[in-house]
Amino acid sequence: MLYEPTFGRKGWMLNKLSHYPKLVFYLRRIAKNLKPDFVLSFGDAFNPIALLGLLNSVQKVFILDRTSADYKFKFPIPLLKRLLYPTSESMIVQTVAAEKYKLKQFKGKIRTTVISKPV
Repeated sequence: MLYEPTFGRKGWMLNKLSHYPKLVFYLRRIAKNLKPDFVLSFGDAFNPIALLGLLNSVQKVFILDRTSADYKFKFPIPLLKRLLYPTSESMIVQTVAAEKYKLKQFKGKIRTTVISKPV
């Protein structure tokens, strides 16, 4: 079953500022109702939002980042990643090299799982 928020994000700044808090509470409400055993979150920019919304609400949250290592996110994404990624159950990576990079980036404060040769 697919769950999507009924509210959208428009291009103007005020809507963007209100969209993310609404999304955090929406995720929290869905998790409370569904009570999943785990959540799989894709997306470098949305992983912090998912982790914040699901903090202490589900047993396990697994995250996946697939953006190039040299991509520079705008504030507050890097700060939120640094604070919230260690709360995840594990970061799923596709190579040992990616695992080494992420462990170095987060100073060993995150758990990683390598899935070699994903299909």
